[in-house]
Amino acid sequence: MEKVNRQRDTVGDPVALRGFFHAHYWDEETQEYRDELNTKKPPRRSDMKNTMLHILIPRWGRRKMDSIKTSEIQSFLASSIGEGRGSVSKKRP
Repeated sequence: MEKVNRQRDTVGDPVALRGFFHAHYWDEETQEYRDELNTKKPPRRSDMKNTMLHILIPRWGRRKMDSIKTSEIQSFLASSIGEGRGSVSKKRP
């Protein structure tokens, strides 16, 4: 992540969440994990990939990362807590 952050400081060009994810975490073309996810244990890799592809990218994927505000994320998470498919549990594993 340090390498990515350093590059962004130098370039100064904000990137969309989808582009960032595919550049550093998941290669859509080969269906393989990139360096950032390869450092994680298999269950964590799968969870992170699926969360990004099925929840976060559909919602914010085209947005520039620096335009996504903390309050938006908090509101989204709060609205996702509940019961049933697609809900997030308050319970800790």
